[in-house]
Amino acid sequence: MPGQLLTTSKRVTSHAKICVLLGFDSRTPQQLKYQEANRFVTLFLYLNDVDEGGETVFPYSPERLVTNIDRGAMSECSEGLAVPPTRLHAALFYAQTGANDLDPKSLHGGCPPAKGVKCKQRFQHPIDII
Repeated sequence: MPGQLLTTSKRVTSHAKICVLLGFDSRTPQQLKYQEANRFVTLFLYLNDVDEGGETVFPYSPERLVTNIDRGAMSECSEGLAVPPTRLHAALFYAQTGANDLDPKSLHGGCPPAKGVKCKQRFQHPIDII
């Protein structure tokens, strides 16, 4: 169809069973000090409500939106900024600073839902630094 900007698919990603989180500490990981950012901006669109859990976490951020998170063995889900998945809400963040340095506060992970299923769509914009 002429003028169509986005394409859609019927693929739905579920985080109900599998979720990979990196281990974090309060220091910038060694690999981030020498790695260039590969995208400028990322947008997560949450497609459904989750009964409990399923937050997107930014463990290096000093800000907090949700403070009563307790995920037991997954301490990463209890640290930093946690954005709860809410149907048709979005999270937009920049992966690098204005000086083209990787912003460690943009490092993020997805916590598994404690109840329900999390469905989201990720949009990211890669850039070339010339």
